[in-house]
Amino acid sequence: MALPMTVSTPQFGPRQRLVTPYRVIVTALLALAAGLLVLAARSHPNPPPAFHDSVVRAVSPAPGSLGLRQSEIFVEIDPAYDGTIEQVNQTTIPEDQLKRIPNLLRVTYDPGQTDAATGRLPAGRNCVLYKYWPVGTDPARGTERSWCFNLH
Repeated sequence: MALPMTVSTPQFGPRQRLVTPYRVIVTALLALAAGLLVLAARSHPNPPPAFHDSVVRAVSPAPGSLGLRQSEIFVEIDPAYDGTIEQVNQTTIPEDQLKRIPNLLRVTYDPGQTDAATGRLPAGRNCVLYKYWPVGTDPARGTERSWCFNLH
């Protein structure tokens, strides 16, 4: 003898709301966190720009960098060229205040020396104007370049 099967329908409670205060708050917090993440990524400073010049091997302090106020300023030049640091913050640098290291082909200016033309450099943005020319040619026909850096 077979027993009759009964099928029962499930009993559902009251229908839950799709939008609740909890879900609204969590969604708003997630959106705020995503917005702050994007803002942080965009506001992070870019690395200092690379120095590109086929004649000048290096300059210091690096362009766009943050250096110490007592830092020496130098330009390292290709051996086929000669050069000079002409100005720092639009102050002309006399030749007798430049140090030349011929083996490295480096021209250095020390703003920290007591008789420096510029005196101690100010905190903030500082700019250097330098010139280079092929060895054995007229310096007046040289190429002028500049770069800027920041100091504490």
